[in-house]
Amino acid sequence: VVAVGKGGEGAEVFMFSHRDRVGMYPMTRLRTEDGGAIALSGSHYIFANGKLTAARYVKVGDALERADGAMVAVVAKEERVMMRGLFNPHTREDVMVVDGFKVSCFTTSVPPALARALLWPMKLVGFGVPEAVIDAVRWMTVGIPRGRETY
Repeated sequence: VVAVGKGGEGAEVFMFSHRDRVGMYPMTRLRTEDGGAIALSGSHYIFANGKLTAARYVKVGDALERADGAMVAVVAKEERVMMRGLFNPHTREDVMVVDGFKVSCFTTSVPPALARALLWPMKLVGFGVPEAVIDAVRWMTVGIPRGRETY
């Protein structure tokens, strides 16, 4: 994972809402016309066709955004690929680059605007957010409607 800021400079991860190195999880793998590939949870938002789109809703033929802004077509999609580990890092910019593709720090767990509001105080506090605070934020989101497939 390479985190990038708005101008392409490095941006630091201030917390992880998931960081499990050992569990096995179903992922969505997207392969592109330029030979690239990214695997992410089906609920993780990626920039497709210029919109935040949950990976499970990306289709063959959709265009993914590369770190340099280039758009590349998806040529293959594999769902429920079991992979070890589940990570969800957060940057102050809410954007990262993973395997050369621009992705959001957000998932469909809650709408992105709500996620941004819930994370805002933690962005102010800085690095090393205690697990108890992360657990409290997770608890506050119970029962909140899930995020849409695209934004």
